[in-house]
Amino acid sequence: MSKLIQNGLQPLQVARTSGWNGLTTENHLASIGYRSPQLLADFMVNLVSRNSKGSNLEAFLRKFPIKYVETTNDYEWDVVGGYRRNIPLIQARDESGAIIDENYGNVGRNFSPFYLVFPEDYFFKGEIIMGEKNEVYPLHIQDHPVNEGSQVVYRVVLANGDENGIPARELLEGRRFSYSHTIIESEMSRSVGGIRFGEANRMRNNFTNIRLDYKVASERFVKENSGMMFLYPFIDPDNGNKVEIKEAWVHYTEWLAEIQFREMKANMLAYGRSTKGANGEFTLFGASGNKIKTGAGLYEQISYGNQHYYTKFNIEMFERALVDFSVDNKEFGERKYILRTGEYGAIAFHKAVSDSVKGWAYIGDGNAPAVTRTNSPYHDNAMSAGYQFTEYRAPNGVTITLDIDSMYDDMVRNKISHPQGGTAFSHRFDLFDCGTTDNPNIQLVQPKGAEEHRSVIVGTTRYNVAGTLMSHALSAYGGGTYQHSANDEDSVQFTRTATMGVCVRDASRVMSFIPSILRD
Repeated sequence: MSKLIQNGLQPLQVARTSGWNGLTTENHLASIGYRSPQLLADFMVNLVSRNSKGSNLEAFLRKFPIKYVETTNDYEWDVVGGYRRNIPLIQARDESGAIIDENYGNVGRNFSPFYLVFPEDYFFKGEIIMGEKNEVYPLHIQDHPVNEGSQVVYRVVLANGDENGIPARELLEGRRFSYSHTIIESEMSRSVGGIRFGEANRMRNNFTNIRLDYKVASERFVKENSGMMFLYPFIDPDNGNKVEIKEAWVHYTEWLAEIQFREMKANMLAYGRSTKGANGEFTLFGASGNKIKTGAGLYEQISYGNQHYYTKFNIEMFERALVDFSVDNKEFGERKYILRTGEYGAIAFHKAVSDSVKGWAYIGDGNAPAVTRTNSPYHDNAMSAGYQFTEYRAPNGVTITLDIDSMYDDMVRNKISHPQGGTAFSHRFDLFDCGTTDNPNIQLVQPKGAEEHRSVIVGTTRYNVAGTLMSHALSAYGGGTYQHSANDEDSVQFTRTATMGVCVRDASRVMSFIPSILRD
C-alpha cells in the first residue's frame, strides 16, 4: 500500500514560515514559496477530510442519515420514558389518619386498612403493589385514589394472609413501590386496573449559524505562486475500488479557509453552548441588533445523561456501570457500544484491561502473538514485542470498541493537563449508544437549502482571471472584455456560512467517565 495512504496525505512542504492573519499580500506569498495554483473545488472537502489527522465529529455524525428540517426555526423531538417505574412513598397513615413513623410497630394488623401517600397518580384500584420486600408484604389497593393537592392517597390492606401486619420500617418516607398485578373475585367482579403510558418529554434545540470571511488581494489570487499541490488517493468504484493517486492543485488561502471552517463546524457541533437564558430569551446580540441564537452542542446535551467522575480508571468500575447501563435497555446481542476517547485514554484503557486479565493465559496458541520477527540492521534475529487492547467484552454480552478522537487531544483547546500525561480531556471516555442508521440516537440536523453557503465578492482587478475561481464567479455575468466588479477595491472577498445543529434524542443512552480534575 502506498505510504501516502498509510500515513495520511501531507502537503509537500518546501519552506517554513510564521503564520499570519487578515489580508494576504504578495509579501506573505513570497515567504512560503508555493506556486502554480488552480483551484479544484470538487476535491476540496475530500482533501481536507483525508488530510485531517484523527477522527472528526462532523465526519462521525455523517455516518448516520442527516435529519433535514423545513425551516431554520427551533427543532424539537420527543423522548418517551418507560412506563415501568418505582414510585417513592411520601407518607403512610394508619386507619385513623395518624402518621406512621419508625416507632409505630406493625401496621394493618388483622387486615385493617391504612393509607399510602404518593407524589403522583400511578396505581389503580384492585392492583397488588409491592414495596422493597416485594412478595413478603404485598398490598391490595381497595379504592380509587383521593387527591390531596399535588399528592395522591391510596387506601390499602395487607394481602399475604398474615394478620400481624407489616412493620412500620417498610412504610417510611422514600421507600419505593411498584405495581405487580390485579386480582378479582371469581364471579360478579367489577372494573379494576388500567394501563400506563411512559412520560413524554419534549426536547428542543436550535440551530447555530457560523460564518467565516476572508479577503485576498487580486494580484495574489491570480499569480502563479499562490497554491500548493496534493497527491490525492482516489478510490474508483467503477474500477473495482482501485486506488489511484491523483494530483490536485488548490489555492493555499482556500485550503486554509476550508480547514479552519471545518474546525469551526466541529467545535460548534461538539462544544457549542446555548445562549438561551433561564427566562427562555437569548442573551447575545449581533452588530445588526438581532439576537444571536446558538444551540447546545453534543457535550452540553450529554451532560444531562449518565456522568461518572473518577480519579483512577479501572475496568471493574467500568464493568459495573456498563451492566447497570444495559439492564432493561438492551437485549444481550445488542449491547455493543463505541467508546470515544483520546490517545492517553486509549493507553489507560489498555492498562486497565491488562491489569484485569493478569493471570490469564491470553497470549498463546490460537491468539495473535505478542512477539514477532522484524527487520533491523542491528541484529539478524531481530524481534518485535507488544500489543494493545482496543476492545473489551464485559459480562452479559457488553462489548466496547475504542474510537480515538483527535479532538480529545487538542492541546490548544484543552488547556488543563493530566498528571499522567496529555490533556485531561484526553483521559475522558464517552460511551455512545448511537442507535442504528435507521433509528440514530445522535444525529446531525440541518435545514433544507441552508446547510452551507459560499459566496464571492469580486472587486476591480488589473489581471486576466481566466481559468481561476474568479473567472468561474464572473461567468454567470457573461464575462467578456469587461469584468463586473462589486466594489472599487482591487481584491476578492470570500464568505462561508453554515447553519447546523446536533440532536441527542435520549441522553440517558450516553455515559461519560470524566477525570475528577475536570469536575466543575
